[in-house]
Amino acid sequence: MRFRFLLLAFMIVIAFNLSGCENNQNGSKESMSQGIDQPIEEMATDHEPEDKDEAEDINENLKLPKEDESVTVIYGQKDNAWTYITDEGTKLREYAIDLDGDGAEEKIQLYTAAQRDENGDILWDDSQDWLLLVEDQNAYYPLFAEPVQIGMVYFNVFYDENDLPKISLLLSAGASMRITNYYYDDALNGYKAENVYEENSINSMYSTIPYY
Repeated sequence: MRFRFLLLAFMIVIAFNLSGCENNQNGSKESMSQGIDQPIEEMATDHEPEDKDEAEDINENLKLPKEDESVTVIYGQKDNAWTYITDEGTKLREYAIDLDGDGAEEKIQLYTAAQRDENGDILWDDSQDWLLLVEDQNAYYPLFAEPVQIGMVYFNVFYDENDLPKISLLLSAGASMRITNYYYDDALNGYKAENVYEENSINSMYSTIPYY
């Protein structure tokens, strides 16, 4: 009888110790899980702003081209305000074509303020005024009216892929190069200017474009 009692007491003690060890192990697992999970959450929280800043920096560097909000439009004038060039200067080129689709041809005229001598040679200066003028039946459109330093102005006329007639101006100077296209816009009742190419800080060394 005494042996059975001792055996029962021994088994109760062992069962109690095993239960305590299991609880301690579970508690250790929960503590370890919390200890592991917490740094991961903190690391994720701390890293989000860095990723956000990096994304913002990338977005700032990858700026997509936007259409220009300001559009240059040349409107017609009833009177010729450039007689100091058209009357006293030199007309270099002229071409007639229907630019506005009204069935009548407009005159495209290129002038320079430089005059000719008695032999017909142009007396070029380091700088002279240039004028690219479209003469309509009732209006004058000054597409280009600027001084050019050590350079020349040329123009081409062409139809684009949509059969829209355009005037292409080429400015070739010692320190600048520019290509601008002009076309008539019915809605605006004027000529829109498209800046195709422009360089303003160059040092021109050589060109095959001939002088007038």
